[in-house]
Amino acid sequence: MNKKLSTCFLISVYINDCFKDFEKAINSCLNQTVLPQKIIVVFDGEVKDSIYEFCNSIKSQVKINLVKCPKNVGLGSALNKGLGFVKEDVVIRMDSDDISRKNRVEKIIEFFRKNKEIGIVGSYISEFKETKGDIEMIRKVPLSSDLILKELKFSCPFNHVSVAFNYKFLPKNPYRVNYNRLEDYPTWYSLLIKYKLKPSNIDEVLVDVK
Repeated sequence: MNKKLSTCFLISVYINDCFKDFEKAINSCLNQTVLPQKIIVVFDGEVKDSIYEFCNSIKSQVKINLVKCPKNVGLGSALNKGLGFVKEDVVIRMDSDDISRKNRVEKIIEFFRKNKEIGIVGSYISEFKETKGDIEMIRKVPLSSDLILKELKFSCPFNHVSVAFNYKFLPKNPYRVNYNRLEDYPTWYSLLIKYKLKPSNIDEVLVDVK
């Protein structure tokens, strides 16, 4: 019998993030066809009072870990700190102004059940300006491991906010830092080449991105 995979979301937020966008992002985590076991929110330095209060208000709906950085340390370092609180099988990334589609957790669990050797999986994303669906802009990525590794030679083969990790394959502090906010490419290169995580992407939009 296949073990039921547990999941958590990992989100970083900082002082300049918009409360309304953050609220929509978190609500999209709560409105899943398969609920996550936990949401990890990393406060990268100070955050708005409204964000802090909202996080506390949803504790009756879902287990939530509030991880506080005393000062702003940047996205990569904040995510590394948040990963230290993961106890689940699968950790799902998103940014504080993105919207996960209702079947995102379900699709990711289904994918990892069928592909136990995969360490990281992403998906297509749909971009919007003010409201979801206000523009038709789908950002596609290569699907197979071979095509992803080929793309890695030239550019990032993932939509960062769409990725999910099979946590047992992740090294400690996987996000590369000190790259002047350009952590994505060094992170994927390290995970795929140095640590040899097997990658894939799902040919479906699972996240709407502002």
